[in-house]
Amino acid sequence: MISDLKPDNNPNWVIKGNTIYYHHMVNIPILTLEDDIYWLIIDRRVTKAFIKMMIFLLKKEIDFYFKSRFFNSKELFDEDKFHNENIKSYILLLEDENIYKMIKSGKYPYNLILIKYLKYFNCINVFSEELQSLKKELLGSYHDYYSNKKIFNIPNEEIRSMIQALDRTIKIEYVID
Repeated sequence: MISDLKPDNNPNWVIKGNTIYYHHMVNIPILTLEDDIYWLIIDRRVTKAFIKMMIFLLKKEIDFYFKSRFFNSKELFDEDKFHNENIKSYILLLEDENIYKMIKSGKYPYNLILIKYLKYFNCINVFSEELQSLKKELLGSYHDYYSNKKIFNIPNEEIRSMIQALDRTIKIEYVID
């Protein structure tokens, strides 16, 4: 029952129908139940609420999949576009320093959640294509002539290394799991 899945008693958590929203100027959907599947909605506008809900679901051992904030219902879009956007949104979570710290500390099993999604929807090839198209953007850099330094789009070198090795890591864990 979705009404039992509020992470805390904060009045900003709002339940309407089969969706839990977080009120941040407007109600932003965080978790929804569709066809007996819990969807954790990736929305960087409310990263702290997203993280809190994810940790809550992981502690309660509730199975969930992630969904891009651009999809209110997966029936409105074709299957390929749905998975492309979901995987892209999930990969882009790595840009967030707080998310990376959770991954590094072991509080957030990033790879396992991704592999579960890829296996359930059989879309490992979509993941590889999306990652390749995003690598240039995520790992890119430019020369700052004012400071005479190379500036990376993602300043943290550990995050860049993780992204660089992500395709290989996921494929190996996908086969092993």
